[in-house]
Amino acid sequence: MSITLLAMGTGVKGSPLWTTIIGIVVVAVATWAFFRDQKRRKNKD
Repeated sequence: MSITLLAMGTGVKGSPLWTTIIGIVVVAVATWAFFRDQKRRKNKD
């Protein structure tokens, strides 16, 4: 979580475009990790 805040902090200091890109990447990775975890749980059952 600290990495996300750090990335967002540097993004705000830089351009809004980078903040948006970092935000999208963070959400995409979090979503992918969540779905991957869901599939793994289904396989265990």
